[in-house]
Amino acid sequence: SWQFLFLLIDQDFRGQGIAKNLLKYAVDDMVRLGAIKIDLVTRVDNARAQGLYKKFGFKLVKATQEHVYMTWHKNWE
Repeated sequence: SWQFLFLLIDQDFRGQGIAKNLLKYAVDDMVRLGAIKIDLVTRVDNARAQGLYKKFGFKLVKATQEHVYMTWHKNWE
């Protein structure tokens, strides 16, 4: 089980596909190194990030008032 900790794009550079490219690189690299499960946490009000993660196959595991917990599993592909 691996953890994806932070993905932050400066507001001046958002909307250019940078987050998508970085996430793809990170997930591909983790899988190449043997990851079969990747966990992450984001703020509950960060719908944009949650949408991106869902596009990459991450699924909601749990939500609190402040955070959303998501997981990706290699077998879900």
